[in-house]
Amino acid sequence: TGAIVGNFVLVARRSGLDRGFESWTEQLPARIGVPPHDAPQRTADSITDGALALLGLGPPAADGAGPRDPALAGAAPWFLYLHYMDPHGAYAPPAEYERAPAAPELVAPWVEPTALHRLRVAEYNVAPDARLFDGGFDAALVRARYDGEVRYVDHELGRLFAALDQAGQLDETLVIVTSDHGESLGEHLYYFEHGLYTYEATVGVPLIVRPPASFEATPGRRPLDLSLADVAPTVLELLELPGLELDPASPGGRACAAAWRDATDDRAPVYSVKTERADLDGTVQLRAVRRGDWKLVHGLAARTVDGRTEWVRVREELSQEGDRGRAD
Repeated sequence: TGAIVGNFVLVARRSGLDRGFESWTEQLPARIGVPPHDAPQRTADSITDGALALLGLGPPAADGAGPRDPALAGAAPWFLYLHYMDPHGAYAPPAEYERAPAAPELVAPWVEPTALHRLRVAEYNVAPDARLFDGGFDAALVRARYDGEVRYVDHELGRLFAALDQAGQLDETLVIVTSDHGESLGEHLYYFEHGLYTYEATVGVPLIVRPPASFEATPGRRPLDLSLADVAPTVLELLELPGLELDPASPGGRACAAAWRDATDDRAPVYSVKTERADLDGTVQLRAVRRGDWKLVHGLAARTVDGRTEWVRVREELSQEGDRGRAD
């Protein structure tokens, strides 16, 4: 078992995620940090290099980050967890992955608020050349750089999979690509961040599954409503391994291997919550549930009464958000 992480919030002293891994790498050598606090990270090319070194399919990363020992070379079976930090702020892909936008999209700083939202911009993710003299910005240029980061990671994943294929291991490997969050690129007047709301722009993430060649599965898009909590129990079911032992009072995800295999229509409620600083007086916590195209969002504010925290509903929103967030 091996893991390479590129995000500072996943280092062992913060997350405890190193438990159970025989090889754990958390070196973060990148010079461009993660805003707004310039936190260290590891770029996608370095993570792929590290994965290939761990598998014995390539030399160690050129930037000196580990691992240097091919601990998984020749191991069967092996498990590898890679946490790519890109695409993420700062939006600064390598130049070869940038594409100029077809046309500018100028956003003025005096955009009128709606009944539920006001203009919110993560200024630290707006590069100087995307800023306008009046305090506005070119949203198309910033989005183009985010798209460049997506292309960059796509290329690095392709390089990893090509090496596995050349080594004759890809058809024996269960590959899963997913994400911990999306990015709001202007939806609901929220630009270039992901921590504020529970809309599909940020909670709808890709899920790409490539099973081993021996699995009987129909290729294509799955009409599923899934939670990330469903991934682990489904993987265990697919591999015919024992399920997770969970506290009955805190149920986890559901195993849905049959739907993954057969592309059956399987829709269930999907829950999401925004909890950051939710225990402070007046802070709004968002709880959302989506079923099909419809999403219900509750906004709850914390209020301390006689030393106890109570929750007061301050907003309720029912919306139809379409196909965004459904699993592929």
